[in-house]
Amino acid sequence: MVRALTKPIKYFSLAGTAGSAGGRGVRRLNVYPISQGREHYELLGRIQRQPHSVTPSDVPPLECETEAASADDDMPCIYGAFPHVVSQRTRELLERFCDLSTVWHPVTILCRGRPIDKTYWAVQLLPVLDCLNPERSSFTMMPDGSRYCHFGIVDASKVPSNVAVFCIPNCTQNFVIREDVQQMMKRARMRGCRYEPMWNEPIV
Repeated sequence: MVRALTKPIKYFSLAGTAGSAGGRGVRRLNVYPISQGREHYELLGRIQRQPHSVTPSDVPPLECETEAASADDDMPCIYGAFPHVVSQRTRELLERFCDLSTVWHPVTILCRGRPIDKTYWAVQLLPVLDCLNPERSSFTMMPDGSRYCHFGIVDASKVPSNVAVFCIPNCTQNFVIREDVQQMMKRARMRGCRYEPMWNEPIV
């Protein structure tokens, strides 16, 4: 029998736009869809919310654009698609904990038509664990069929103890990390990241 998760977990996300409560008034790398590549932008959203529905080999080179490339975020603020796009150093830290099936898609961020001088990756996070307690969690259904989770209660019996990073399917807040992974990211001073508690049920 697989031992269940007992350590605290956190929802991992971007910190918000410049001047927002999450951004804390600091300069952010704000990213937008390119007019000729809207399908890329929508695909970023699918990779984040429904990673199990995207065939990695079908993903084309991904492009977005920014008005100013002076910020140095490890997790840029990409409007509207709720994707998880991370820097090279964030990828290297997460890879120590992610399942080998996780896919990292290169994302080119353009500024005035030219790529910025930093490498970013869209995370197609696997494994996918349908582990929220539907009776005790609070959701709003989104137009695309995904769930916006206001208050998430994870059924810890459905999460193996050796899993440190995983995805909750069809949920906008679905990139979940163990608290020990969060602490490592904080010590590494990852910029542009936010960590929110998700309450895992005790095993009784």
